[in-house]
Amino acid sequence: MVTIHAPKSITISSGVEFTLFVAVTSNSSPVTDAEMEATLYNKNGVVETSTSKHVTNGIYAFDFIDKETAYGMIHVAGINYDIHAYVHLTRVDKSPDIILTRKILSNNWEIKNNQLIIYDDDGVTELVKFDLYDRLGNPAEINIFKRVRRD
Repeated sequence: MVTIHAPKSITISSGVEFTLFVAVTSNSSPVTDAEMEATLYNKNGVVETSTSKHVTNGIYAFDFIDKETAYGMIHVAGINYDIHAYVHLTRVDKSPDIILTRKILSNNWEIKNNQLIIYDDDGVTELVKFDLYDRLGNPAEINIFKRVRRD
């Protein structure tokens, strides 16, 4: 039995083109000869249709140039196999504040010279620094009570 393995939903940044990847298998083995197309729908109907490109080992890519659809559904359908999958599309605006918040919460950091240093995604570039103080207002690296952002 040939099956499409696709995400149930994807979230894409507003204003960008995107690629949807799916896998196709038969009895847990990759299918490399599938011919497929994926159609993006919004509330008004068809937005765009993309033909599959076999990437490798049963992995297929669909390139979409649409940058505007905020909410939609992508129907992936086999041409030479009777296979179907549905993927919900949502677009989000990534404001600079959201990006900075993600970096502050998830990137590498260190405490050095009474400062908390948070690094950018590359792990080397300093993104933001905080001066660190103890309960009495003295610069500190342990028993930290307060941090003050440096500009």
